[in-house]
Amino acid sequence: MEEEQLKEEEEQKEKEEDTEPTEDLKEGDSQGDKKPDAVIKWETIFDSIIGDLRYYASKMGEPDLDDRRLKDYLADEAIKYIAEEDLENSPLVWQFMEGLEKGSKELRANVEDISKFGVEDSRRISSRDFIQWYVATFRNQVALEIERIEKEQGQVARGYGSLLENAIITGAAFGAFLLSTMLLVVFRIESNTRKN
Repeated sequence: MEEEQLKEEEEQKEKEEDTEPTEDLKEGDSQGDKKPDAVIKWETIFDSIIGDLRYYASKMGEPDLDDRRLKDYLADEAIKYIAEEDLENSPLVWQFMEGLEKGSKELRANVEDISKFGVEDSRRISSRDFIQWYVATFRNQVALEIERIEKEQGQVARGYGSLLENAIITGAAFGAFLLSTMLLVVFRIESNTRKN
């Protein structure tokens, strides 16, 4: 029994080592092209997330995670937040990735406590449930922020509209004042010239 446990731990260590970025990933491909720092950071965060979730799933007795499928799913979700195809200058992507990395590290750190809950206990979360919850929560936060920004922009636009109306009314009033003043001046000049 102990041999099986030792064997499983060795296999787990090998899997975790497989998720570490290799030097050729850090340096670029075999043709000497160096990968941009943002891509290296992206891959490192992905590997960290997958390693943490794989460890968590194994400790919770869940079936093995399909790393490629999980990586593709998370990449598809993260790519939605890339601004103008510029990975490095897309803060939402990094918030998504770093938040997921932080959450997966917290799961890994608390796996012993979480595993003590019964299978039917709502506090016992599976790695798949965690991923779905995180993606949905992040998506909702982004939608709420976009809605807030659009609402503010609408208020500003309405403010500009009323500002324009006020400027037109003020201009018309000033024009009427100038016209009446000019008429009074002309009448005064005419009345002064007739008396002489």
